[in-house]
Amino acid sequence: MGQAGGVLIPIGLFGIAFTTYRSVHWVVPIIASVPFGMGVCYAFSSTFTYLVTAYPPIAASVLASNSFFRSCFGSVFPLFTSALYHKLGTVGATALVAGLATLFAPLP
Repeated sequence: MGQAGGVLIPIGLFGIAFTTYRSVHWVVPIIASVPFGMGVCYAFSSTFTYLVTAYPPIAASVLASNSFFRSCFGSVFPLFTSALYHKLGTVGATALVAGLATLFAPLP
């Protein structure tokens, strides 16, 4: 599931990035977000399953540290995303994030 999530996330992000034009109907980016949502669910569930399987005696601590680091990244990203979207625009910034997700797709 992690490998499928690693492929679905960039597909969904590229779909969202290139359907955000005003000439495109509003439902098209929402439909394009379906693969992204599925990919995120697949990636999270496979990551949690791997962590619990790999570290059984300290599974609670491993999941807590995973949650802590995810929260740290989530609190830092808003500091630069508004500048990123103002400089590159909606299409450019989302395509950049999709490109980074494509580079990280082999990790799962």
